[in-house]
Amino acid sequence: ANPNVAIYQRPSKSISGSYVLTVVSSIINETDNSLYGVQNINIDFDGVSVALNSLRILNKGYCYIVETNNPTKLVYHPYSSYTCTNVRCAEPSMTNDEYSLFYNEILLKIKSMNVN
Repeated sequence: ANPNVAIYQRPSKSISGSYVLTVVSSIINETDNSLYGVQNINIDFDGVSVALNSLRILNKGYCYIVETNNPTKLVYHPYSSYTCTNVRCAEPSMTNDEYSLFYNEILLKIKSMNVN
């Protein structure tokens, strides 16, 4: 595993019942590249989802978050259940041609931006 990469887990329910996004990364000693430890951050995802859902895109558009190294995999989608983990599942109203265009023109470009 690349020590410079943060790993994002899908949002999950916390003990309090709210959704959290967990981010884990290594803490590396820059002098000798030894591992100091691991940091784990839980981000209250309710605030993130409220912020994303408040964005207006044209009349009926909405935002969602995908992984950069696998942009067909969802991190967050406003209308998807937490068991639906990919864009195709979350966008059932797209025809095969629409999804193919979306995949080639949007999702593949997101993947090409991955710097890790």
